[in-house]
Amino acid sequence: MKKVYFNKEINAHFSVQSPESYLEDKASTELHKWYSIFIVDELTGTIGVDDAYFSCNSPAILFVTPGQILSFEEVTSWKGFVVSFNSEFYCIEYHDSEISCK
Repeated sequence: MKKVYFNKEINAHFSVQSPESYLEDKASTELHKWYSIFIVDELTGTIGVDDAYFSCNSPAILFVTPGQILSFEEVTSWKGFVVSFNSEFYCIEYHDSEISCK
C-alpha cells in the first residue's frame, strides 16, 4: 500500500505506505532524504539509525530526519506504517517564517 501526495508547484511531498512498499523503494542502507515517522506494530529484525540499532518487541514509534543513515538488518516481518514528508510539505501550512521556512 502506498498513497502519495505531491505538489509540483512547491515540490511538496507526503506519503503513507506499508513497510513492504517502503522497503521495496529503499536501498538496504541509505542516507535518509525525508522526515519519516515509522509506526511499528510488530518487527522481526533490526532498524539502524546512524549508530543506534533498534529491535522492537512491542509497538513503537521511530522518528527519522533527513541526513540520518537508515538501515534494515534481517527484517523478515514488519507490521505498521511509514509516514514520510519533505521540508517543503512541512512548511506549506501556517507560520512558515516562525519555523525558518522563509
